[in-house]
Amino acid sequence: MLRRMSTWLVVPAILASVLLAGCEGENRVESPPLLQLQPVSEIPGIIAHVSGKRLEFDVCIVVLPASGTAPAKRVTCDYPGQSQMVWLDESRLGLLEYAGWGRDWIENGVIRHEPEQSVKALDIATGTITETSVSGYIQGWGSETVLDLDVPSRSISVRGEVARVDDTGTLFIDSREVTRFEGVKDRLHVGLWSPDGEWLLLIFEADESDELWIVRRDGEVMRTLSTASVADVSWMIPGVGITPRFISSTRSAPVP
Repeated sequence: MLRRMSTWLVVPAILASVLLAGCEGENRVESPPLLQLQPVSEIPGIIAHVSGKRLEFDVCIVVLPASGTAPAKRVTCDYPGQSQMVWLDESRLGLLEYAGWGRDWIENGVIRHEPEQSVKALDIATGTITETSVSGYIQGWGSETVLDLDVPSRSISVRGEVARVDDTGTLFIDSREVTRFEGVKDRLHVGLWSPDGEWLLLIFEADESDELWIVRRDGEVMRTLSTASVADVSWMIPGVGITPRFISSTRSAPVP
């Protein structure tokens, strides 16, 4: 009798574990290869991002070649949690903090908002953070709210092309379908374009942190830049440009 009861208990347990494994398989997303293990020398510039996990205070700013040909450098872990980050020039990052509402307007059915933000400068070489007298906002980063809630997040390149990922995980540039990512559902978003308009940085919402994926505009080359980020990212190509752009509202701007 006891043997029969134990069998009745074991069989449901086995079935439950099989079903659970099947569900996990359906939800599993295959990320692109890690950039550090498979570098791509043609990806230009330097990327700064905040490394860490959501809802944790232990986050750090790191910089690394977008190509993955050199290891990431930890610049500082003294990162204000409510800041936004953007390259100011080749040696400094700007940490922007809210300083005023700024202005709103509607353009082509889109509510645009330019908040006023004060800027602290982070020296990449030393990790030193200094106050500045500059204020402004980051163009195209958290400043566009689409009135139609069915329209997904999007990013506009220097050429005026619009990149977006729909709810099936399909990446589009304007109306052209580039590639499709299986299993991502609504957890994959467009982060930003590279300054030269040849690459895209996508943000995948994993369980505890965000993964940063770099994808060439034709979809033929893709890599995972980071598996532990909180999605605050800035991309610089020396002599080409910076994305997202910092727009100064003061005369003594740190960037042209």
